[in-house]
Amino acid sequence: MLKLHFIHLWSLLVAVSLPVCHAWNQAIEIRAPATVPLGAFLPVDKTFASFSFPAHFFADFADVNLTMAKGNSTQPNLFSRDILDLLRAKCGAAPYIRVGGTSADHTFYNLSQEIPVTESNFTQNGIPNDVVVSPVWSEGFTNFPGSKWIFQVNLQNTIDNAINEARAVMNFTREDLIAFEIGNEPDISALLGEEKKYNQSQYVKDWLIYADAISKKVLKGNPYGLDETAFFQALTYAYHDEFGFSVKGAFAEGIAKSGHVKAVSQHQ
Repeated sequence: MLKLHFIHLWSLLVAVSLPVCHAWNQAIEIRAPATVPLGAFLPVDKTFASFSFPAHFFADFADVNLTMAKGNSTQPNLFSRDILDLLRAKCGAAPYIRVGGTSADHTFYNLSQEIPVTESNFTQNGIPNDVVVSPVWSEGFTNFPGSKWIFQVNLQNTIDNAINEARAVMNFTREDLIAFEIGNEPDISALLGEEKKYNQSQYVKDWLIYADAISKKVLKGNPYGLDETAFFQALTYAYHDEFGFSVKGAFAEGIAKSGHVKAVSQHQ
């Protein structure tokens, strides 16, 4: 079937191109239908060219001087900003940015730390097992005006620290925050050697505990108009079926029972 499509397309191009070669001055009239034809694809979303920034690299994208205690907002990384501004100009919308990844599950939010981020205890693939971020790190979210944000809180961390982290990010992203995630790729937590090695039932149980706490202690009464309950992008599976995780299974386990699920994310 695919071969037939290519043949038809090539034939069409030949049919259109040959007359043009012999009559360069002739206009070609193209008539577009007034309505969208049945079976046509929907337009590509203008935010299609979006990004995921690893938590430990986020300060690099946002800040010029990572040793400054004054904050990312005083010396923003204009090179990064210019790239995203160019995408916004070309595509018609600012890209979405997700801050998360494996290192986000190793991130501790330190309210008293003065520099943006410290990293230590690196794995063989270069990802730090210990990442400490600060309020200065959170200022980086102001470097990309117009972008919408998805932020992943640390499921491997204590729930109190996850709440502090989520609150700080919300207060810098404000109405541009569109979802929280809780944890990254729990279906391969054992494969990655994480402290919390999840099966799907345990993951759903912990996910609901964290979502409830963030809803009550961060989102409730927020001044930015963010939904106080259904504000979480769930799962973030690496999609390794052999470990018994699936979208259907997570919903069967009750991940949506408290009304927190806004969307589902799968990593391919």
